Amino acid sequence: MFVKRFFSTSTCHSTKAWMTKHVSDPYVRRSVKENYRARSAFKLIEMNDAYKFLQPGHIVIDMGAAPGAWSQVLVKKVNARINTRKKAVAKSPDF
Repeated sequence: MFVKRFFSTSTCHSTKAWMTKHVSDPYVRRSVKENYRARSAFKLIEMNDAYKFLQPGHIVIDMGAAPGAWSQVLVKKVNARINTRKKAVAKSPDF
């Protein structure tokens, strides 16, 4: 049973349902439109809009930076590209 399911060429119903839901998600569509790596970028944007914890010039360490959507937001919010003495660095350690 496991072997058949694992190597099956047909897509199961739950996978099709997830894909349908995923591609119709407004945040997924928006992330593609705004060139973010993942929809999670909007979670960080909403948190920052509410609490204003990211300011230009701040130094931020993004540990476990995959897939990189939060890093994209951080670069924009703290103006990491503008300051020539500092650069944006994201680390995703392998454990």
